[in-house]
Amino acid sequence: MASTNSWARYEPYLRYKNVSSSTFVSTNSVVVADTEVSANSVIIFIPKAAPIGVWFLQSKTAGVGFTIGSTDAENNIAFDYIIL
Repeated sequence: MASTNSWARYEPYLRYKNVSSSTFVSTNSVVVADTEVSANSVIIFIPKAAPIGVWFLQSKTAGVGFTIGSTDAENNIAFDYIIL
């Protein structure tokens, strides 16, 4: 099977953001500022290394951004995210 960029067909519908790095510090969360977030947004985040603990969408605020939570405060991992 030939390798293709399966995301290409979705490009008109996606707002793709590349976050260079984030650190979960003592509060087990990281805030990502992004004005493209709406009340109905679905946010997919992809760690660039194996995370420690479980990551989850802790909160989102339309026009402001979102917070990713973790069950472990030892994370120091870069990640990408997609807002649908």
